[in-house]
Amino acid sequence: MNGVNRFLRGPRVSRLLARFGIDPRRYWLLMDLFGALTDRREALNQLGRDKVSLKILTVFYGAFSLLISFGLLAGQAHPRTYLLAFLAMTMFVLFSVLLPETSTSLINPVEGLILAHQPINGATYTAAKLTHLLRILLYFVPAVNLLPAVAGLALQESRWYYPLEHMLAALLVGLLLALVGCGIFGWLIRFVPAARLRAAGQIAEFLPMLGFFSFRYIDKFLGRLHLPEWFTAHWEIQAGFGVAICGLAVLGVRSLSGDYLVRVSSILQGRPADKKLPGKYRRSLIGRTVSLLFGGQASRAGFEYVRRMMVRDWQFRRGLISLLPMVVITLAGLPAGLKISPFSHRFSTMHLAPHFFGFLLFSICSALVYGRDYRGIWIFLIVPSGALGPFARGVHSALWLPVVVLPHLILLALSAWMWGVVDGFLFTAFSGALVSLYLGLELLLIHGVPFSQQLRRSAGAFLLPVMLMGGFAAAALVGLQYFLLFPSRIAVAAAAIVFGSAAYIVTRRSVKSLEDTMRFNLGIVSSSATLLYQEVD
Repeated sequence: MNGVNRFLRGPRVSRLLARFGIDPRRYWLLMDLFGALTDRREALNQLGRDKVSLKILTVFYGAFSLLISFGLLAGQAHPRTYLLAFLAMTMFVLFSVLLPETSTSLINPVEGLILAHQPINGATYTAAKLTHLLRILLYFVPAVNLLPAVAGLALQESRWYYPLEHMLAALLVGLLLALVGCGIFGWLIRFVPAARLRAAGQIAEFLPMLGFFSFRYIDKFLGRLHLPEWFTAHWEIQAGFGVAICGLAVLGVRSLSGDYLVRVSSILQGRPADKKLPGKYRRSLIGRTVSLLFGGQASRAGFEYVRRMMVRDWQFRRGLISLLPMVVITLAGLPAGLKISPFSHRFSTMHLAPHFFGFLLFSICSALVYGRDYRGIWIFLIVPSGALGPFARGVHSALWLPVVVLPHLILLALSAWMWGVVDGFLFTAFSGALVSLYLGLELLLIHGVPFSQQLRRSAGAFLLPVMLMGGFAAAALVGLQYFLLFPSRIAVAAAAIVFGSAAYIVTRRSVKSLEDTMRFNLGIVSSSATLLYQEVD
C-alpha cells in the first residue's frame, strides 16, 4: 500500500491531475483532510470512505449475485443473456448508490463553508469530494460481477476469455454511470440557482427511482410507438445516442470546475423562508388533541417537533426520497386492488397493504434519528427530565396519526363502499391493528432524540439483514392471511383483537425504551460537553 500511495502522489499522477485543472498539492491535502474527518468519526455521510459499510454491502451483493448466477446456469442461459442480466444488475446497484452519493458530496458540502476563503479552485475541490466514488466502483463492480464472471465458464457456448470480457464490460458500464451521475449534477450546478440546488438535487434522485418502479408502464407506452424495435434495428442510431450521452456527461463534469466554493454558502442556506406578516398565532386543533390524549404540552412538543422536522430537514428528506416512487405507484394501483375483496377467496393486493405501511414505517423510524443540524441537540439538555416520557409519546403520535390512523380512515370509507360495511370494517380493523403493532416494534429503531445524530452509512448496512428478515416474516404473514384468516370473518375479527392488544402492550414498552434511550444519549452529550473545559482553581 505504501508503494501505491507513493505512486499516486508521484510526479506522473500529478502531471495528469494538472492537465485536468486539478492542483495536485491541494488535492492531496483535501484527501488527507476528508480521511482524517472520517477516522475521527466527524464525517460519516460518504459511503466510499466508510470501509465497514462497503465491506458489508460487498459481501451481500456478492452472495446475491452468486445466487442469480446459479439460477441462470441452471436454466442454461445464452452467454449474451447472462452478461446482459448482470450488466443490468450492475447498472441498478450503481445508479441507486452513485446518484445519492454524488448529491451528498456536492449539494451538502458542510466543510465547504470553512474552505470557501481558501485559494482552491472548483476542479480541485470537486475532484477530492468525488474521489470516494471510485472506491465504490472498485468494491461494488467486482462484488456483483466477479463470481458470476468465473461461473460463466460453465455455460455451453462461453469461451475461455469470457471472465475477462465480462469484467471489462462491467467496469466500462460502472465508469460510464459514474460519469453520467457527475454530469447530471454538473448541469444542475451550472443552470440551477444555488438557493434552489438542494430541491433540484432531490428531484434528480427521485426521477430514476420513479422510472424504475413505473418501468412496465413506460415499456408499454414505448411498445405502442414501436420505438424499441426501431432503436435496435439501426446500429448507427444506437452509436449516436451513446456518443451524445457521453458528450453531455463530459460537458456536465466540466461544469464542476467553475467557482463552486463561492456558492457553497447559498447552497447550504437554501431558499430563504418567506416573511410572514405579523398577526395572531393560531393554535392548531390537532396539536390540542395530541396534548389531551398523549400527555400534555410535552407530548404536543414531541408531535410538533417531529412533524415539522420531517418536512424541513434535508437529510431526512433525502434519506426517504427513494420511497416516494413506491408510494406513488402503490397509491396509483389502489383502485385496482379494491376491486377484489380479500374475503372473496381470491388473492388481492389488499393482502399486502398492512405490510406496505409496515415497510414505510420501518424506513421512517430507521432514518428519524439522523438530521442535518445534529449539533443542535444541546437544546434538549435544558428540558426537564420528566418531560421526556410525554415527549416520546408525542413522537409516537407524530407517526401513528398520519401514517396509521388517517390512511385507515380513508381505507374504511373506500372498502365499505366497495365490499360492504362489515367486510370493510373487519379488514380496516385488522390492518390498523397490524400496522400499529409494526410501529410499536419499529419504535425501537429510534435510538435517541429524533434528528440529533450524524448520518452513519454503517448503520444502514446493518439494517439490511433486519429488513430481509422482516420481509420473510411479512411474506409468511401474507400466506397466513390468505390461507387461514380471510376465509373466515370470525378469524379476522379475532386476529384484529389479538394484534390490537399486542400493539398496545408493545407500544407502551417501546415508548418507555425510547424515553430511556433519549435520556441516556443526552447524558452522554452532557458529559462529553464538560470535557471541553477544565476547572481552574
